[in-house]
Amino acid sequence: MNLQKHLNKITSKINITKEDANRLYLLSKEYDLPSEVLYGIYLIEITYRPTYYRIGEYIVVVFRLILSVLFKVPIKNYTIGKCQIGLGTIISYYGYTNANVYSKEIYNVTLEQAIIIIKCFMWDYNSRVFAWRLRVLFVHYNTNDFRSLVRNIGHAYNGKLVYGLVLEKLIETYLNRTAFNNLTVY
Repeated sequence: MNLQKHLNKITSKINITKEDANRLYLLSKEYDLPSEVLYGIYLIEITYRPTYYRIGEYIVVVFRLILSVLFKVPIKNYTIGKCQIGLGTIISYYGYTNANVYSKEIYNVTLEQAIIIIKCFMWDYNSRVFAWRLRVLFVHYNTNDFRSLVRNIGHAYNGKLVYGLVLEKLIETYLNRTAFNNLTVY
């Protein structure tokens, strides 16, 4: 899929709830992040991971967490929630050291960690970990060139160069220019 097709898919139905928009705005202030970056990643993620898909994800993750806690079976570092936060990122955010952002699998998941992960199915928890992760990336890639910063953050966030390019173009073309005037807030 080329860059323009990604942009067309994302912008064809830009819908965001008032609650989500406000939450992202407040997090951008709290974590000192450009709000366009939070909105951009949010829009990309909800476009490519609609609610019905996330529900299936949650079922798989709960099942795998049960196996991991009870039988010490390693769990894949799945991504969950509206912002597709990795389980390793969630565990790291809460101060545990048995996993990190780049772990392929997570070993020795405790019941406490499993509960924290399940809480991150909810937007309030997921969005906070999301903003923290972006802040870490923002500090790491900080540069005076905003376009380069956005591209690098997008690439690091998702692991694919095209993601960074789509994020850069989305912010440049739609989010900065319109200041979200075209967003459907419901």
